[in-house]
Amino acid sequence: MCLYFLISVETCDVEKIPEVHEATFEQPQGTDLTLPGDVEVQYTCNPGYQFMDPSKIKTECEIKRSSKNERELAVAGWKSTSEVICEKGKTGMENYF
Repeated sequence: MCLYFLISVETCDVEKIPEVHEATFEQPQGTDLTLPGDVEVQYTCNPGYQFMDPSKIKTECEIKRSSKNERELAVAGWKSTSEVICEKGKTGMENYF
């Protein structure tokens, strides 16, 4: 006997990609399907700014569930960007002013 479970999965809305203060991003290219685990968005700090932590420069589409019920709709959403931080860059000229 085989059992199959169908789980509905939404896609992430490209119109809801989180904004990051003093940063820009390019919208995902290629497909309209922004499936969880398939799409990343990388940020670029605006001129004069730099990443506080260069290892945290992107967000991605992920599955979010409100419970552990396997038959519940799995909702796709963008990971938090709370750790993607652009801070004012240091030019070395601050001591001259």
